Amino acid sequence: MNGKVDEQGNLTIEITHDEIQTIYREAGYKLVKIEDPIPIPIPIPDPTPDPITSVGARGLAIDLSGKPNFLAGVSHNNNDEVVNLGVKPNIYYRYLCGGYGNANPNWRGWDSPDGTYVDIVIRTAQELGAIPMFTYYQLALELERKNTGIFMAHHLRQYVADLKVMFTHIASFDIPVIVHLEPDFFGYLQQQEIDPNTTRTVERVEGFPATVTGLMMGIVAMGKRIAPKVKIGYSASRWGRWFSPTDPNADIKQYAYEVADFLKSMGTDETDFITLEISDRDAGFYETQGQNDRYFDESNQKLPHYKARLEWNKAVSERLGLPYIMWQLPLGVPSDTPSGSPLHYRDNAVHYLFRHVQDVIDSGGFGMVFGPGAAGQTTIMSDSGQFKEHMDNYNVNPMQLPGDIVVPDPTPEPEPEPQPEPEPHHKLQLGPDNKLQIHTIGDSITEHPRWRGYLYDSLKAKGISTDFIGSVTDPYPQSPEPQHDGHGGYTTRDANRELNGWFSEILKPELTIIMIGTNDVAWWIVEEEVEIVKRLDTIITRVQANSPNGIVIVASIPPQGGGNIGETVGPNGRNRNHMINVYNQGVEALVYSKTEKQEAVYFVDIFSALTLADLRDGIHPNESGNVKAGKAFLAQIEALLP
Repeated sequence: MNGKVDEQGNLTIEITHDEIQTIYREAGYKLVKIEDPIPIPIPIPDPTPDPITSVGARGLAIDLSGKPNFLAGVSHNNNDEVVNLGVKPNIYYRYLCGGYGNANPNWRGWDSPDGTYVDIVIRTAQELGAIPMFTYYQLALELERKNTGIFMAHHLRQYVADLKVMFTHIASFDIPVIVHLEPDFFGYLQQQEIDPNTTRTVERVEGFPATVTGLMMGIVAMGKRIAPKVKIGYSASRWGRWFSPTDPNADIKQYAYEVADFLKSMGTDETDFITLEISDRDAGFYETQGQNDRYFDESNQKLPHYKARLEWNKAVSERLGLPYIMWQLPLGVPSDTPSGSPLHYRDNAVHYLFRHVQDVIDSGGFGMVFGPGAAGQTTIMSDSGQFKEHMDNYNVNPMQLPGDIVVPDPTPEPEPEPQPEPEPHHKLQLGPDNKLQIHTIGDSITEHPRWRGYLYDSLKAKGISTDFIGSVTDPYPQSPEPQHDGHGGYTTRDANRELNGWFSEILKPELTIIMIGTNDVAWWIVEEEVEIVKRLDTIITRVQANSPNGIVIVASIPPQGGGNIGETVGPNGRNRNHMINVYNQGVEALVYSKTEKQEAVYFVDIFSALTLADLRDGIHPNESGNVKAGKAFLAQIEALLP
């Protein structure tokens, strides 16, 4: 190539697109598109250039694999079989699902110790020479059951904790890993017209609002903070804006834009890719169910066909400005005979897409992964070697993704600083000498002085003089402030009956703590949990009326179980802990509805603070349980102090 260096130190050359790629593909830069050929001034690179900032599909592939190649992969429910088959996918993916927490049926309990399943999948991928990929699938199951209450449920806190475990295990390998968040979930949100930007959540990630969008963006930020090499993407679903694949008049681009705009409102700018589907099952399986619009025409002459689907993919990808990966593509073998049988249903996705990788690339794709979406579908062990043959052939001649020209960014944007937790709308009004009056309302768990004593001692250490008030005086000599309204055996019905008498015995406290409902659940329940929540609502309203300038803290009730405490309760034999969960979810939703209206009502999650090991008899907290309860209340009180 010819060129010269001018007085400013710029090298002017005539250079083709391919030549510049060769020089600059390893530099860290923004995308600049040029004509070919054209004379351009290029600063002579510093011998120690800045780290690479990858752009687009090619950059993503390089970050993941070290090569600019389009990626193909697979999933299978038996890691050993994949290895023994001798297939060499570029990506190997598995689901993480099953519920919440560190025990079966949730994924954290599939192997021991906690979370080891993630390690097993990553090691299998490494043995295959593949990039590990995880599909995290849980919230869609809740919305499939129309359980929109999940956003205010205790399970949501465990959901975030589970994801943190996954990212922590991924980080321990210090390699690129793909994480695909919640297929179907985003489609259900849009389909059911749930506004993710206004729907509140009981859980929030620091620096993000307590909304569905804030939760998902917080999870992305948490994942990248814990495992910096991870690549995270949402899932785009046609369920969000459904159209028939056989409708010749369908405005495919418009439908795709509506799905993309919905996802963009949920923070896709902070993600790395988008995941798209064609079908979650073999076309032949659907044909056995009477659905005859799933076997695509490979000639692209008759709907449904691949050209239309790739048009939809391209529109979503371009609208979001993100490369995409096609996921969970069916593994069936082509056949002129409709239907098929379990493990041998017909389909032609493998046959078509491996022959049209360039079309996928041209529509914005950086990869495609195949795998059954349900039991009974064709697998790599039942497809007569079809996938392995195509994968082997592709590995011999992989296709490169389009090259990007990159230019140094001298002023990279700083990482956004996490936003502080929002301040409560209300503050406690302390009396003379920093005195705080507290009225506690509840049952025998409140009657016992230990958690109240912990609060007293802790607040005293902060220079706050606490005056517990109530209609009952403790008989316990160790109780420093013996007044309260914790009445053994009381239900919400009992408390409502006695409130006026309690109010007559006390002043108007600055703070009221309510924790009641254990006896409603433990022994005599014959009504729906919602009825208990309604009675609790009445208690809160009456407390507010009695002390209009005070603040109310409402707590969930502790877990129950162990010892002589059975799994079922009452004359109707209902499951005890299911009832506790439903009741606590109702309490939490009730309190947050009041907090959102800027009422001086706040929630403390005692249920999540305690375990069964913190109970002395399966119902009442022991020493450790009382300390944990006291700490939970203290944390909220500290947030309310002026």
